[in-house]
Formats: sequence, C-alpha cells, structure tokens
Amino acid sequence: MKLYRVALKVRPTPAHPLYWQIQFGYLLVWLLDDSHQAAGRRAAAIVELLPYERIQDRIAVVAADALPKRPPFEKVEQHAMQLGVAFYFASCPPGRPGG
Repeated sequence: MKLYRVALKVRPTPAHPLYWQIQFGYLLVWLLDDSHQAAGRRAAAIVELLPYERIQDRIAVVAADALPKRPPFEKVEQHAMQLGVAFYFASCPPGRPGG
C-alpha cells in the first residue's frame, strides 16, 4: 500500500456546525491504498459520509511521496500512516470568489 493525498472541493451542508461561516473549501484526505484510482474512489465515498457536498467533480490524487514536504501537512501524513486515513480542511469564508 502507498500513501496518497486526495483533494476535493467541497462546501458544508446545512447539517455542518459551521455552515454559515464557510463558503467552500478543500478537503484533503490522506489515505493508504493500492492505486490512485482506488484512493480517489475511497476518498469520495468517505466524503459522502461527512457533512459536506462536493462542488466539483474533479478529484486530484497525488502520491504523497511526490509532494513537497510542508510543515502543516507533516503531522497529517504521520497520522495517516498510523491510522490509514487523515484529513485537513482549508476553508474560505463567505464572500470570497471561487465558491
């Protein structure tokens, strides 16, 4: 198995506690899987269980070892290696373009 990072553009559903404070964001999912395709499918299935809706069909899947090491993500990668999955959410407040 290999560690992948999957990026999905999402917005919170009304069930999300921060629904009125977040316009949209990028949910980054690190997970262990056998291929890019399997990682993308599994991340999309996981997001369906969370209080988010995808606002873009495109899913970006990258092998984690091909990404530059960045301090905010190093801990997330460590957690994914220990648990098999980890998340990071980068949000944009209401009123920002791109939602």
